[in-house]
Amino acid sequence: MRDGRIVGLLDLGTLTTGYPAWDLTCAWWVLDARGRERLRAGLELDPDDPSWLWGRAFGLLQGTGARWYYEAKGHPLAALGARTVEHAIAAPEPDDVSGGCGRLQR
Repeated sequence: MRDGRIVGLLDLGTLTTGYPAWDLTCAWWVLDARGRERLRAGLELDPDDPSWLWGRAFGLLQGTGARWYYEAKGHPLAALGARTVEHAIAAPEPDDVSGGCGRLQR
């Protein structure tokens, strides 16, 4: 603020949505299967925890969008998005999908 007017704005995107699943999307963007297992264990999340399943789904959604948007531009995020999709689809199926996430098609 300067003289009562906004002169700058920081947009943190989904960082502050308050929905824990958004914070878990990084598990599929940057970690391999072993890293995801360690993260989940460290957070003491059950593999069927709805937040974990939604984080996986959000990672899949983000990865799909990144691949679609960046592939034609030749941007490195296209490959990262494709890898994220592969990680989300290859993740072990949950025993219980009552959290509403549903099954991802292989």
